Amino acid sequence: MAAATGDRTQGQLILLTGHPGTGRTSLALQIATATATATATAAASRHRSVAWFAHDRGADQVAAHLLAQAGLPTNSSMLSRPAAQATVERLAALTLRIDDQPELAVDAVRQRCAELAAGSELALVVIDYVQLMKLDRRAASFDTALQLAKHDLAAMSRALDVPVLIIGSQRRQQPGETQSPPDPDLERLDPHSVCDRVLLLQRFGEVGQLLIVRPAEPVIPMRFDPVGLRFEPAAGLA
Repeated sequence: MAAATGDRTQGQLILLTGHPGTGRTSLALQIATATATATATAAASRHRSVAWFAHDRGADQVAAHLLAQAGLPTNSSMLSRPAAQATVERLAALTLRIDDQPELAVDAVRQRCAELAAGSELALVVIDYVQLMKLDRRAASFDTALQLAKHDLAAMSRALDVPVLIIGSQRRQQPGETQSPPDPDLERLDPHSVCDRVLLLQRFGEVGQLLIVRPAEPVIPMRFDPVGLRFEPAAGLA
């Protein structure tokens, strides 16, 4: 997952975008749990946590997604079996703080992150999805309000010195619209160059790829497991 987010992302705003259904939340959850796992093994003096703002689903749905990615069933009776207990306990120990209150404004997210940062060092903030945040109704258009929110989130990431990963949605091609060029259009993905890093997830069945649009880096080929709801590197895929 480090290849996707980069090694030096402190204080950066990262956009993970793609068409609905490509697996953006699955990939973001893998990044979040990998970060939480890494911080859980760090020295106690450097206790760090990951904040996940689930605007699109409840905390129970995020937990079920976590169980699926860990290869566990969501049935409570099967989870009680000894073979599953070690994995369940490992997931429970992760410092992944899930907030599923809908339509939070940036100010509310900033306040909750500041509260978490006061008790432990924040390693990552994830917002799923940025379009579902409470936006400024006074803005001239939805796109303008969304850009204002991104600017505020970028300022928050710098102020807290923590990477903020926002999940966005790539606009679908409209009927009769000219086919988009093969290379992703950065201005279309991230108007006004708000984000420090822009990741574009594409998937066709079980074959996927992650395009790192900003800064421009080689494509990461991946395979998607529809049962485990997770991506794995796929070396050798075109």
